Amino acid sequence: MNKASQTKSEFDFFNAFISYQGKSSPWEFRFTVWNILDTRSIRRDSFTENLISTYSYLVQSRYGLFTVKWDI
Repeated sequence: MNKASQTKSEFDFFNAFISYQGKSSPWEFRFTVWNILDTRSIRRDSFTENLISTYSYLVQSRYGLFTVKWDI
C-alpha cells in the first residue's frame, strides 16, 4: 500500500527451475516453470478524495520450458 497516493496493489508470482549437469559432462538439462500460482491478473486500486479507480492488467498464465544444452 502506497500511503502517499493511496494506491493498493496485490499480486504474487512464483517461478522455479531445476537444472542438472553431470561432472565433466557437456550436457545440461533444465526444467523451468513461470507463474506457478497461475496468477491471471494484477489489480491496482487507487483512492483519492475525488476519485476511486481500479485497473486490472492481464498477465501470461502458467507455462513451463524444458531446455537441453550441449557445450561444444
